[in-house]
Amino acid sequence: MSDQAGGSRSASPPDVPAHSGKPRCKFCEAPLTPQQHVEGVCNSMKCEMLRVQGAARSVFQRNWQTYVGRQRDAVQEAAREIAAAAARLGAGPDEIAVGVVPRQERPLVPLPEDRIATFSAHLDKIIDEAFAEGEPSADIDSREKEEAPEYPLIDATCATCQGKCCILGGPGNAFLNSSNIQRFRLRHPGAQPEQIKAHYLGKLPEVSVEFSCFYHGPMGCVLDRTERGDVCNRYHCNPQTQLLQRYREMGATKAVIVATEDNTGTHVASFTDQDGWIPPRSEEDLAEFTESGEDQHFIDQALESALAQLPPGDPGGTGV
Repeated sequence: MSDQAGGSRSASPPDVPAHSGKPRCKFCEAPLTPQQHVEGVCNSMKCEMLRVQGAARSVFQRNWQTYVGRQRDAVQEAAREIAAAAARLGAGPDEIAVGVVPRQERPLVPLPEDRIATFSAHLDKIIDEAFAEGEPSADIDSREKEEAPEYPLIDATCATCQGKCCILGGPGNAFLNSSNIQRFRLRHPGAQPEQIKAHYLGKLPEVSVEFSCFYHGPMGCVLDRTERGDVCNRYHCNPQTQLLQRYREMGATKAVIVATEDNTGTHVASFTDQDGWIPPRSEEDLAEFTESGEDQHFIDQALESALAQLPPGDPGGTGV
């Protein structure tokens, strides 16, 4: 998830009759607790995803022109690096899928005690809610499909971005709710509240990305996919989804990923079906790719091909 783009997976809320009186979920009309009334959404996985998708899509559409402009600027700024990456991959620019993703570069810091206390209180809340619901129940079969490993190119875009969407889990909840606790109880029969809380607190990393999700460690999320929030396993931002779509449509086996964010410059990583993710190179590593006349022609080709792959100036037909 990022402020550049919203999710590409969409769904329409069901047609439901209007109700009066007790507050109800805006999507499924289920009665809401006082805590849920703040967001207007119940704790079901489907409704939570609809809420996140709707909010992200609204931001995305309002900022579409900015989004497209930033992608073009990033590609133009990184033209030499894109060409150098293509040369290293041994492919022509028109054989490589190119995409631009966001990026975060916040420092890694120990979790402050006040943030741990905030998260501990959230765990108390969702554990109490789960046990108040009685015996655990959950659609484990559907959840297991979402827990399967990501397509490798998706993982590569996340590694290049370094988890900007994870920052949204920072305010206090790590995207966890009572549904996660219910699934934990099903998978660990007999687990008591204090054991569940100790388990999730015990997974906190020694250092995490500053003011990001509590579990946003040096190498990404430290939680197993079985323990993450639903959004964490299901959500794909538009830039990575669009890159994967182009990759497949082109029948490509190689990709170049440009990551950019305000005041951080551009970072260019690569991906191949055979080798997986290839991290960004340092400026010193790029020195071998000179700007001779021959190289400049290749740079121009790489820039032209990359610009042609970017989204159009109008969001219509892009699936957002």
